[in-house]
Amino acid sequence: MTIEELRKFESENTPLTNDNYHDTEMRKRYMGYSQFCDFEKCEVMAMAKINGEYEEEPSEAMLFGSWVDAHFSGEEEEFIAKKTKTAYIVLKPVKCMLHSMVSKKL
Repeated sequence: MTIEELRKFESENTPLTNDNYHDTEMRKRYMGYSQFCDFEKCEVMAMAKINGEYEEEPSEAMLFGSWVDAHFSGEEEEFIAKKTKTAYIVLKPVKCMLHSMVSKKL
């Protein structure tokens, strides 16, 4: 990143929001805990992630947590539509199990 690019980023006051959180542009401007950890593991991989050249597959735990968040924020349908068939296969048994647990308590 050149000094001119850095000054341009500093002059633009785009706030970090849910809509732009995963944008490549925002990854270049803000460093979160995960990015910091990526740099500790491998600087080349961290820069590739920032530049949008590399993307890790989410773990089952991450998919489950994202699904729970989407479910309780009323965005479950959008979440399922965005995710791959693999994500749906992972989440479907969990969803059925949770539904049966809730049904038994009622």
